[in-house]
Amino acid sequence: MADEKTIKNLLQAKGYKFTRQRQEIYDIFLENRDCHMTTEEVFLQTKKKGLDIGIATVYRTVQLLEEMGLITAITFKDGLVRYEIRDEEETHTHHHVVCNECNKVLEVDLDLLNPLEELIEKNTGFHILDHNLKFYGYCNDCYQKVKGADHETKLQASGHSPRRDG
Repeated sequence: MADEKTIKNLLQAKGYKFTRQRQEIYDIFLENRDCHMTTEEVFLQTKKKGLDIGIATVYRTVQLLEEMGLITAITFKDGLVRYEIRDEEETHTHHHVVCNECNKVLEVDLDLLNPLEELIEKNTGFHILDHNLKFYGYCNDCYQKVKGADHETKLQASGHSPRRDG
């Protein structure tokens, strides 16, 4: 995580000015580090905090923070681009599991792809910088609902109906 001085230095090194608005937008990512937020959600957070930052400024700043490597863009099945804070220690974008039912997104800290990357580089001469992996399925809560609904559907199809006491 970059502090104010680090962000200021990064911006200036790339020829950009440090502004309070840019810092505030980055702070929103820090405050919501477990979230995968759209630009619109970041804008709504600025309004919640009573900040006078326009949507165009939010879009430009989010794009700039991504270019600087401070946040990472992720697109899931719904096609919306979401952003999350990037930890300085991460050598790769971490992986995600995404629920097809409720759209819950969980981060997976397990990375077993480094040996595969090395093999790909060795066999192709391609120099891999990063990879992105998403697993889609059902979170435990939704799986229980789907499993229960599937059981009822099978009962109805077989001519049996669930027993109702009452």
